Amino acid sequence: MSLARKPLLFCIQAKSNPRTFMNINNFPSDLLEKKERLASAVAQLKTEFVALDGVIDEIADLMLPWWLFPDSQLRPTIINLWGMTGSGKTALIRRLAETLSYDHALLRFDMGEFGTSGTFLKYILSNQLSQFNEKAPILLFDEFQFAKTLDEGGREANNIALRAIWDLLDSGIINVESSSNVYYIGRAYRAVKLIERCMAQGVVIKKGRIVEGTEVVKSMFGDFVMGYYDGSVDRSEGEPYKDEEYFLTDHFCTGIYEVRPGPYHTYKDIVDLIEEMNSLQELVDFIRKTVQEEEKPKIMNLSHALIFVVGNLDEAFYMSSNINPDISPDEFYRNTKKINIADVKFALQRRFRNEQIARLGNNHIIYHAFRSSDYYKYIDMSLSKLSSTVQEKYGFEFSWDDSIREIIFKEGVFPTQGVRPIMSTIRNLVESYVSKLILHLVENKMSAVDKIHWGYRNNRYWFDFEEVKKGMHKQWSLPVTLKINSLRQSKSDDLQSQVAVHESGHAILCIFATGLLPEYVITRTVDSESQGFTYIRFPEDISSYRLMRDQITIFLGGYLAEKLIFGAENTSTGVSDDLRRVSELSQQCLREFGMGGDPVKINNHAYGGNPFQYTFTEELEAKALELVKACEARGQEILEAHRDLLLDMSIYLSSHSRLDKAQMRRMAYRYFERKGLERVKFINNTEYYGFKKRLGEIRN
Repeated sequence: MSLARKPLLFCIQAKSNPRTFMNINNFPSDLLEKKERLASAVAQLKTEFVALDGVIDEIADLMLPWWLFPDSQLRPTIINLWGMTGSGKTALIRRLAETLSYDHALLRFDMGEFGTSGTFLKYILSNQLSQFNEKAPILLFDEFQFAKTLDEGGREANNIALRAIWDLLDSGIINVESSSNVYYIGRAYRAVKLIERCMAQGVVIKKGRIVEGTEVVKSMFGDFVMGYYDGSVDRSEGEPYKDEEYFLTDHFCTGIYEVRPGPYHTYKDIVDLIEEMNSLQELVDFIRKTVQEEEKPKIMNLSHALIFVVGNLDEAFYMSSNINPDISPDEFYRNTKKINIADVKFALQRRFRNEQIARLGNNHIIYHAFRSSDYYKYIDMSLSKLSSTVQEKYGFEFSWDDSIREIIFKEGVFPTQGVRPIMSTIRNLVESYVSKLILHLVENKMSAVDKIHWGYRNNRYWFDFEEVKKGMHKQWSLPVTLKINSLRQSKSDDLQSQVAVHESGHAILCIFATGLLPEYVITRTVDSESQGFTYIRFPEDISSYRLMRDQITIFLGGYLAEKLIFGAENTSTGVSDDLRRVSELSQQCLREFGMGGDPVKINNHAYGGNPFQYTFTEELEAKALELVKACEARGQEILEAHRDLLLDMSIYLSSHSRLDKAQMRRMAYRYFERKGLERVKFINNTEYYGFKKRLGEIRN
């Protein structure tokens, strides 16, 4: 066969087996309209939620196939949302359903209500989801961290009742739990036996009413109660049933209704059916069929569902336990930005078995902590919304001084708790004062006010009233009590002076031991567990012997500074936590990381035990002490050499509660100039090692 003949053969084949082309008429007619609805919802959500644009886009991309073609799904679409509290996970899903006009098909299950003992979970799922069988609902499993299947020791938790959740996540299929009460099924079986005895004694019914054997029925059933009194059906202007209407009474028909309420709207449907019966055998057959239908194994198909799994993972968001509001939100944001899907799955392994983690799939969306700018944006949005509401209702306009934004931020931002504290702060510090403001306007007959400028200074709110038509301005003020920011105010007392020296010691050793400037130093903090702290951004990706020695030196800074300035007899108990970390680091160097000369790991602790519980040896204890003493000597030498800078910083911080990085740099530069010293070359934490540069130099 020549090459020239091949096209001819293909033509003949194509002619005898014509190719089927795509027919766009087979696609749903509303496909483009649904795509536009989702795009519109995305745009709307971005105007309502702060700092979640990326999350919203990711959710929209992942749910698009479900949104357009839910019937083509063989198993549910699962989207996992993980973050710290108050980050808007649940609120976003609820609002998404609303904007898509899909909130009628959204069901939320709080797994915190079931924990590891979800006894009635399958029953609840069976009943609440029955209306969505073979349909496409949105299911929200909130607080999913409480559905854990492993305990703190990694052992299997006793939560067999939660198995239905994992079946649902895996296939979308649930074996339906009977919705009827076992009591009523038992009553129905008992009723069948009694009716059969009545038949044997000649009882006859017509249209559900007893026409022969009324006394037999009365004696046979006696005090037997099938159901309960309902009273919702009107019978001859409320007259009670007569004896011959026994099988149409409330307690008899409600008992049958409760066996299988699904097919019937009310128990009156049962009444209507019995009224069509002309023999007790029909009644017996009906009751038996009702019971048998209810006892049949049933499945519910939710494979077309969209499922959101939402939770907080402390194992991944390790910083979530720190509620100190004096740590910059930007630091928490930076830490959460580093969390990836591998971190999430590792955290999930602490709570769930691997095969369960696999059922969650790979659609994991990670919420980052809010930045300072995000909080300010949220504050601005909230104040703008409040202003619009007031203007629409009362006719005057608010303008907000920057001091209001600042005081809300300082009072309301707890970086690991999201926007909830901000919301309550706005309610308490702003919205609650609107009523006082309006009352003042009414009492002073200031109905012509058009604009009110709202500011804060000297622990008071200041209101500037403007009447545009009259060109008049008036002012009024109210005292305001702050709960959080007042704790940060400098006291300039002995305690703050001692803390100032302690924290300045850390900062000075950081500067001269590493070339890093601390991010900020705090000597009055809201945190009840500490009087102050120095926030240092150490190198993050690589931990080395050099870095650990530098850290030991810096941790000794508070102790050494107190001793240098106030004398050894006045060193405080505040050094306790620093010395604990010094001890841990020195032991880790030698026993965990083989940095003591012997490249072996010499720690011995059980799973879940104290990681710093080591086997004692005199040789290693001596080496650990030698390392600490060397760092102590180095730190003492630095502090003595730069005692004047230590005093400059301490004196400033004894009357000011905060010293930030820029201020520290200027203070250091002035010190260098005054002493005629060469400036320290300050570096970023990413420049600490310079391995890549050194590797290139070695190569060349």
